[in-house]
Amino acid sequence: MPELKIIKSRMIGLGEIAEILKPKNKKEELQPIQQKAMDHSIKFSKLNKSQELKLTEELKSLEVPRMTAEHIVTIVSLMPRAISELKTIFAGTKTTIAPENIDKIQQTLSKYEK
Repeated sequence: MPELKIIKSRMIGLGEIAEILKPKNKKEELQPIQQKAMDHSIKFSKLNKSQELKLTEELKSLEVPRMTAEHIVTIVSLMPRAISELKTIFAGTKTTIAPENIDKIQQTLSKYEK
């Protein structure tokens, strides 16, 4: 088996994972681990790929200090409804976000709730 080399690395949301793993045609079969990953991403994704990308850009445009790309992908994947859930995402990385920025993030997320 040829040696694989990582050329580029980036965080992606569940909706994008589902789209990447979805077989291109009916004859193509996924390996068992790929099938499990796709099933999980379909079951738990709250947005499709285009909605995730749009929300990601909106969250980046808020320019919240100390909010990283990893935070944004986690927020988009989990779509926290309550402010306490949103704060938990940042608490896990020991990052403190100002209350006014938490409110901005929450308002942006509320536009995408189903």
